[in-house]
This record gives sequence, structure tokens and C-alpha cells, in this order.
Amino acid sequence: MKRVEQADIVCAMVEDGTMTRREASAAANRNPTYVSNAQRKREPSIGTVALIANVYGLDVALIDRETNETCYIIEPPK
Repeated sequence: MKRVEQADIVCAMVEDGTMTRREASAAANRNPTYVSNAQRKREPSIGTVALIANVYGLDVALIDRETNETCYIIEPPK
């Protein structure tokens, strides 16, 4: 597991992923600069992060620190 700051999460997904920013934007059915614009935000919304994570095959989850149990998975916006 990799811990990243909120401002760096979109960059980390793009760097670790197999799609370009433009390809990820298209996969999310958003404008071609959607992911690029999200990368520049200091505090991207949880919905934005969940949507981009989804196209990279990832989930955004809330995990209990004591038990390491996944308590919630945040669904991307439709």
C-alpha cells in the first residue's frame, strides 16, 4: 500500500497506471483535459478521485486503522 497526500493522488494514479491522462478522461466520459485539470487541483473532491480511480481499475476505500478492515468503498459519480 502506498500513502499519498490528497494533492498528489491523481498524479500517483496516472504515474502508476497504464493510461494517459487523455485516455483516462475519455474512459471516464469526460472532456479530454479532465484528468489533467484534476491533477492541478490542490484538493480534488472525493468524487473526482473515485471517478479517476475507477477508470484505472481502483476503488477508493475507508479502512479501519485498528482492524485493517475495509468499511466503505466510495462509488464514483455516474
